[in-house]
Amino acid sequence: ALQQAYNQVVDPKNPVANTVILEGVSGSGKSSLVLAFWRQNQEARLCLGKFQEGKTATDPFGAVIQACEGVIRQLKAQKMVWRGRLREKLSASDLDILAPLVPSLKVLMNDDVEKRKKHFDDDSTIATLPSTLSESSNAFERTQKEWSFDFLRLALRSLLRIVSLYVPVILFLDDLQWAGEDSLMLLQTLICDKMSGRRLL
Repeated sequence: ALQQAYNQVVDPKNPVANTVILEGVSGSGKSSLVLAFWRQNQEARLCLGKFQEGKTATDPFGAVIQACEGVIRQLKAQKMVWRGRLREKLSASDLDILAPLVPSLKVLMNDDVEKRKKHFDDDSTIATLPSTLSESSNAFERTQKEWSFDFLRLALRSLLRIVSLYVPVILFLDDLQWAGEDSLMLLQTLICDKMSGRRLL
């Protein structure tokens, strides 16, 4: 099933992003199966992430961010090529969101990150939240958190979408049973993305 799904992903005439769910008790060999499958398809970039029990509230996107960190590290061998690709296609706002969370991306795009930081440091016209709002009700704080998660979700989608334009991406997320509501919303965003190129989740 994995190979069949991957063949659809890399179909040269009509590549289709695909999703496969592997079920089995802990220790049944799911991770070994994925690694063995990847060894037969090493033209793809393998991104590994693992959900952690009890961490979904404090780090809801941790597994996907971990996977993105892994795939960006794999691009270092062609860092000038990938820097140009990301500079062309990744929006400045997405870079602002992702750079603090994905260390390898920050290193790869260091010049752009520093320029953006200096721009914000020097721009006295950037408004701050009034104290009456920043100290307001829990409802406002929840709304602010939801907006932050929405922006982060879309930024992660954009990053994976860009990488998969140039190389196939295998995104393996382990221990899905520990994924919280926000994590599942992110996965839904990725699964429903019709522009995600050659990506197997």
